[in-house]
Amino acid sequence: MKEKYFLQVKANGLGIKVYLNGVPLVEEPEGFGIQETIPVNYWLMHKENSLHVQLTHPEVVSEENQTEEAQVILFVHDQSSDSPKIAKEIAIFEWPLTDVKQTFPYNWSIKIDKIIPLTLGSLLWYKTSAIQTVDESAKLSIYNLIRHVPDLIRNRNFDEAFKFLRLKYQDEAILESKPLNQIESAVKELWQFMTSIQGLKLHSVSIDDLDFSIVGRQHIVQVSRKDGAPAILFEDTDEEVFYGIPLFFANINKQWIVIR
Repeated sequence: MKEKYFLQVKANGLGIKVYLNGVPLVEEPEGFGIQETIPVNYWLMHKENSLHVQLTHPEVVSEENQTEEAQVILFVHDQSSDSPKIAKEIAIFEWPLTDVKQTFPYNWSIKIDKIIPLTLGSLLWYKTSAIQTVDESAKLSIYNLIRHVPDLIRNRNFDEAFKFLRLKYQDEAILESKPLNQIESAVKELWQFMTSIQGLKLHSVSIDDLDFSIVGRQHIVQVSRKDGAPAILFEDTDEEVFYGIPLFFANINKQWIVIR
């Protein structure tokens, strides 16, 4: 059975950003507190992985968050458990540190020597081109994809929408050892449910509303709204239903694709 890897992040009284291989996976800059465990097979390389943690001191410290503490653990999952459970720690960061002056922002990084026995067929690190800049032509190509996919979902043209995201889910199938058709069925069922909710609206977005950031060792363009929300966003404010699709793009054979 293929190993599963998770990233566990806990923080209180501090702003925290956690990057795996240059990709920002956890961000909580306000210091309100966070406790999150996320699967990361999706983002790992076969070898030479890196983990980076940045701590900041929040501008306003609430009475509930007087204690400043943080812990980040990259671990192998104990597969005897249905929920994420540590079988073996790969990397760990804890704050406060007794031998370090507590100045902010504080940055901590580690190179991970462990060979990750994942399938090497993943497109992300092995088929994508390095990205130096995101010029206006690239932004327009990416934006056209972002604009097209939610319209297909809203109009319940799920087959066409999945085609645009197919490589993203194909990589997930490789790295999670799941049949692609099983993932496709689950995704389409979610879309079917979301589009059946009365009052759920697609938030329109212009190209000027978007941030295009090169991340992931210069192999990925992360696209989000300038307020931090996902580029594709459905919301029903009355029912407090929120559904966003985070998007990461890569360039393969001079074509922009959704890779994550």
